[in-house]
Formats: sequence, structure tokens, C-alpha cells
Amino acid sequence: MKHKIIFCIVIIAIAFSITACSNANNETGFPAELETIAQEKVCVLESDSWFSDFYVLNDKVYIECVVTVECSEAASIQLYGCFPKDEGKLLKDALLLGQFGDSMDSLQDTAELPAGTTELHVYFIGDFAGTNQKQDRLLPTLYFVEA
Repeated sequence: MKHKIIFCIVIIAIAFSITACSNANNETGFPAELETIAQEKVCVLESDSWFSDFYVLNDKVYIECVVTVECSEAASIQLYGCFPKDEGKLLKDALLLGQFGDSMDSLQDTAELPAGTTELHVYFIGDFAGTNQKQDRLLPTLYFVEA
């Protein structure tokens, strides 16, 4: 009886950790060209992640986000953001590669993540399509790819 109770507690803990951690790679519509998915290793902690701001400079759109992730093991990743509502308005293309760094001077297209929780400062940079208005203030759909 004692083992059954412990087993049930373990199952509940696993179920809770799966639902508390969202991984956007599981959504339908994942771009076929991004084949190496890091979804087993990386998940987004949505309550600790947010869209920060955007601006247009020299026909480029800069979208700033803070993304907090939980990694089951160390991983080298790239992050793509999908902005379908802004395609053809703010952005020429919906799918943008994220650039990691605390400022525009230190951006890199890959991040080395340790096991555990990490806060990432991400800039999604794309070509300006002509309308200086973002359609929402939500995080984009996020796709993690092993680098």
C-alpha cells in the first residue's frame, strides 16, 4: 500500500511538471525545414517570459523578448519565433531567428544553456514590411533547434 501511494505521488508530480512547462514545439505547424528539435531538453516557463518591445530602425524590425526556459540537460540551441499576424504588415517574413544577448552589441544566434532554469534576452530581427504597428503583445510561437 505504501508503494502505491508513493507511485501515485510520483505520477502526479510528473504530470504537474509536464503541464507547468509549455513547449511550443509541440504545436502544429512546425516548419518542416527545422528538423532538429530540442523539445525533449528545453521548455518555456511562460509565466516568467514576456514580449518586451519592438522598434524599427533602417528598414529592420527589432522585437525584444525575455524567454525563461527549463533545461533537463545542457544544450546548445537556436530559437526561432513565428509572428504570423505581423507578416505582410510589420514583418516581411513570419519566421525569424532569435539573437541572444543583453544588448545589440553582443548578439549571437546560438545559446549555450546549462541544465536548470535560464533567462534569455532575445531579439528577433526581420525586414520591415511597411506598417509600424505590432498586431499583439504576445510572445511568438517559439521553436527550439539544437545548434
